[in-house]
Amino acid sequence: MKEKTAYYCQNGYGCAGSIFRAAQESFGIDLSPYLSNSAVLCPGFGIGSLCSALVACLLVLGILFAEDDVKRLRVVFLSEISARCGSLNCCQLSARSADCGGILLIAAEVVEELVLRENPSLASMP
Repeated sequence: MKEKTAYYCQNGYGCAGSIFRAAQESFGIDLSPYLSNSAVLCPGFGIGSLCSALVACLLVLGILFAEDDVKRLRVVFLSEISARCGSLNCCQLSARSADCGGILLIAAEVVEELVLRENPSLASMP
């Protein structure tokens, strides 16, 4: 998923759009309704708030797993991102990185690890 996220990021898709497109391809799920509306998840929601890539990752988890599992995975995901990146805030994250690409790759890596740990059969997706 990291490579696909990097590809979409490098080709002009926004943070959330890159995550959605990569997850769609990596896990074989239909995220087309989210893709057309992902502009609403512009960086920091346009006000420098919560990182939209992280929100996209949480939505992917919510689509793939049952509510009880998602509650646990959400905490694990956000804790891991906070530990690796030092924040969940778009402005703080982007201040620590020359661009958002590195943050996107970390988010993609963490969500993919969680998805495959919970459902290894998704690893066989194209």
